[in-house]
Amino acid sequence: MKIYDKAKDIPKEWDEFCIDNFYMSREKLEFFEKVNNCNQKYYMVYNENDKIEACFVMFPFKYEFSKRIKLNVQLIFLPASVADPGIVAKPNSKALADCLKKIKGIKLILSTSEDFKLLNGIRQEGLPNCMLNVKWDTMEEYKNSMRNNYRKNINKVIKKQNLLSKRIITNPKEFTKEMHDLYLQVMNHADYVLETLNLDFFQNNFSKTIVLELENEPKAFVQFAEDGEKIIGEFCGFDYEDREKYDLYNIIMVVFIQYAIENGFKIIDIGQSAYRTKLRYGAYLEPKYSWLFYNGNKICNAILKYILLKDNNNKPIYNYNVFREENQN
Repeated sequence: MKIYDKAKDIPKEWDEFCIDNFYMSREKLEFFEKVNNCNQKYYMVYNENDKIEACFVMFPFKYEFSKRIKLNVQLIFLPASVADPGIVAKPNSKALADCLKKIKGIKLILSTSEDFKLLNGIRQEGLPNCMLNVKWDTMEEYKNSMRNNYRKNINKVIKKQNLLSKRIITNPKEFTKEMHDLYLQVMNHADYVLETLNLDFFQNNFSKTIVLELENEPKAFVQFAEDGEKIIGEFCGFDYEDREKYDLYNIIMVVFIQYAIENGFKIIDIGQSAYRTKLRYGAYLEPKYSWLFYNGNKICNAILKYILLKDNNNKPIYNYNVFREENQN
C-alpha cells in the first residue's frame, strides 16, 4: 500500500479508479483538506500484480456508537458529511483486508453500498439513503402521478413558496454567513451530528444553491451537486422561527425536486435524514452499510460486535403509497 499525507500528492490513477464516486476525486479531496482538515490520510492498496484494489480516506475520530459508548476509531469516510463512502474497493479484496490489519485500532467504514464486501469485516445496516427516480418531464406530470392527498399537500406547499422569492447561486462567494447561520440552526436541532462544517466549505466550486428569501433576507436554502444524470442533495438550512409559518422544509423539498425535473435529471439523491418527509414525495430507501474491522481474534470480534452494534438498527420502516397504481416504481 501507499499512503499520502496530502491530496495534491495522490497520483492520477486514483481518479481513474474512483471515477464512479463523485466526491473521491483528487480535486475535491484537496478542497476538503483545505476547509475541513481532520488529519486525513489517503491510502492506495495494490495486489501482488501491482493493480489497484482499493483507495480510501481515513482519519482519527471519536465515534458515538450509542449514547453510552464513544470510542476512538480510524474512520474511513469523506470529511464532507455526504452519503457517498470514503472508499472505493474491489469486493472481498484480500489486499485491502491485509492493509487494514496493519493499521492499529478499530477501523470503521461508513455509508457503503450493497456491493461492498470486506473480508473479516463486521457489517451492520447503517443509515439508508433517500432516492427518487425521475420519470416525469414537468412538475405537473409529477404531481398528477400522485394520489390525491399527496398532490394536495404539494400544492399547499407551492402556495406558501409563492410568498418567498427564489434564486439560484452558482458563484461560491454569494453563499453568505447569513445562509450558513441557517445551516447551523439545523445542526443545533439535529438528534445526532457527526460534524459541523464551516462557511468556507459551502463556498465551493462544485455545488449550486437554491435560496428562498423574504424581503431580501434568506429564510431557507438547499445546496446540491450535479453528477451526470444524478443530482445530489448536500445540505440545507432554514430559519426555525419561520419554519412552521412558511413550511420551509417542505418548500426546500419542492424546489429541489422541481429543479431536478425541469433540468432533465433522472435520479435525485435526497440524502440520509427526515425519511418520513422524503418518502411522502415518492422517494425510496437505498440501503447503506457500516463495517467494523478489528485486528483481534474471533472472540474479541464477537464481543466487539455485540457491545457496539446490538442497538444500532438504523433502518426506518415506513410504507407510504404515494403514487397512483399505474405510476408505481
